[in-house]
Amino acid sequence: MNMNDLRILQLDEWVIKLREPDSGDFNQVILLLHGWTGDENSMWVFAPQLPRDALLIAPRAPYPSSHNEAAGYSWRGPKKTGDWSSLDDYRPAVKELNRLVLSIQNVHGFDLSKFGMVGFSQGAAVAYVYAILNPERITRVAGLAGFIPDHTAREIEHRPLEGKAVFVAHGKKDVMVPLERAKKSVEALQNAGGLVTYCEADVGHKLGANCFRELKTFFSSAQSGN
Repeated sequence: MNMNDLRILQLDEWVIKLREPDSGDFNQVILLLHGWTGDENSMWVFAPQLPRDALLIAPRAPYPSSHNEAAGYSWRGPKKTGDWSSLDDYRPAVKELNRLVLSIQNVHGFDLSKFGMVGFSQGAAVAYVYAILNPERITRVAGLAGFIPDHTAREIEHRPLEGKAVFVAHGKKDVMVPLERAKKSVEALQNAGGLVTYCEADVGHKLGANCFRELKTFFSSAQSGN
């Protein structure tokens, strides 16, 4: 990917990095949500696996990371040790993302009435929560090395993701988000009605080569309506 293709924009307090297709026309929009201590630059390693004619938007999370030794940004307020967080912890970020989407539409004229999401680690948690709370806006969602936050049962029982395509990728050696947590997330996403594709790799807190390929297939299939 040519880094000259990327633009950094500032909307109110948001900083975003985006890539428009060469033609200027796009048939899908994908939001890229970085993990804890990341920023708007963190997710572009995944961009080569996403359709070239998609509009890619990577926002910087709204909160500074809560630990002095960790620079970067977070999608929620201060994190307590051992706290996996709950759905309610991410409601403010979801509300802010909706405001950002509206601002992008109003200022730049892009149609963001529907979009896909790719989230890594904490960003995956945000993507899942966003999809559960705003299923009408989501085309498909991919969670990489992530997890569903606690206390989602009340929202999941209404099957908000009915028929939605969901991709989950996780490393068997992930010590930050244990594999068992990922498998519980898959179960929760299926209970929410999601059509889940699961990819596992013999790696740590990152995406394995086989899952990179499956991520590409997952979003390419959106272009054919699958």
